[in-house]
Amino acid sequence: MASVSFYPNQPRRLRDAMRLVGWIAVCLLMVPVAIVFPILTVVSVVLFIGFSFRSSAVATGSAIAVVLGIFGWMNSMKGISGDWAWYTQHFILLQHLDFSQYWGQRIGPFTIKTTEPTYYLTSFVISRLSDGNVSALAWGVSALIYIPLGVSVGLISTKIAKVPMHVGIATLIALMVGVTFTLTTQLVRQEIAGALVVLGFVLFYFEARVIGILVAVLGVFSHNSALVPFTVIIATYWFAISRGRLAWGRVALLSCVFLAVGLAYLLVGPGFDYYQSGESVGEISLIVIVMDISILLVFMFVRSRLEEPKHFLDILAAVAIVYSGFLIGVSLAPTPFLRMYFYVELFRTLMVGVIVCALLRLRYGMLWAVPMLLMAIVYVEMRIRVSPFSYGGGVVAHIFKPFAFLN
Repeated sequence: MASVSFYPNQPRRLRDAMRLVGWIAVCLLMVPVAIVFPILTVVSVVLFIGFSFRSSAVATGSAIAVVLGIFGWMNSMKGISGDWAWYTQHFILLQHLDFSQYWGQRIGPFTIKTTEPTYYLTSFVISRLSDGNVSALAWGVSALIYIPLGVSVGLISTKIAKVPMHVGIATLIALMVGVTFTLTTQLVRQEIAGALVVLGFVLFYFEARVIGILVAVLGVFSHNSALVPFTVIIATYWFAISRGRLAWGRVALLSCVFLAVGLAYLLVGPGFDYYQSGESVGEISLIVIVMDISILLVFMFVRSRLEEPKHFLDILAAVAIVYSGFLIGVSLAPTPFLRMYFYVELFRTLMVGVIVCALLRLRYGMLWAVPMLLMAIVYVEMRIRVSPFSYGGGVVAHIFKPFAFLN
């Protein structure tokens, strides 16, 4: 006679109990790590939870939160030097100065342009709300840069990647590599302008055309130089696409037109003084230029093998090429070239996001995730190392900062 078990669910209950014990053991082992390395623990938990959800929006949000959390913290601890010095001085001044007495006025050697209210009004509001706390300004500036760019990459990545985790990884890496972190509190108004122009561009593609244009215009009103990439995007959108496909002849023509615009800027525009004097406040490393060309070439290869969002990827490729024509035109004068080359970051950020998504879609694509993330961290560390600014250590040093030394 066969024996009858009065506990048919015993093996399942045993497995559940063992699984519970295992999770408890892992949590107990993590406690010392969490105590010693709280930042590492928080970053890991946020990414783990965010990437576990079956939502691209949540994955994107967790990636933005981590990048903004680390870089915002580092910016708030940055030594005050370079352009950040006058930004903070004016920020403190706005505690007591009425905005009408500031906007459009000459403050020391700087004229506060009436055509660039976006940043100045934001700085005024943060100054009044925080009682002139410079750390609050650093966090505010960081948020105005990384949130729009992160949302932009997340929206485009969602069209390419089918797995929410892939969207989060792409956003994380794109924000680290696409944005030059060390310039976020140096070329402040340009960084904000670029981020808003990118978001406006992406929203326009997602059929939120009125909102997209308004956001992009806010970017131009943060720094008027953003009018050039804004115009390139509009011109390329309306002229470079023929019958739903990229017309390379039209792209070449537009590149020549904007090359002429760049030369005109030097010969008859404000760049003429730079052209005559040869003045330069720095230079673009040949390594950076080669890196950007390589990213563009890889993007062109990847773009030809992606079906969605084909139209957007065609426009992005054309915009990058047309804007390169303008850069060639202004390249004779180091300072305008340096300032305007900055906007290459707009295209770099989106392209890196697309490339990462394409790699993760491969059969064993997730094997690329860790190497790409490590390369992104190394890139940021190298940027910080060659920067003249002090952050109290690099990204790795901040992530692994022990609890005893947090301040």
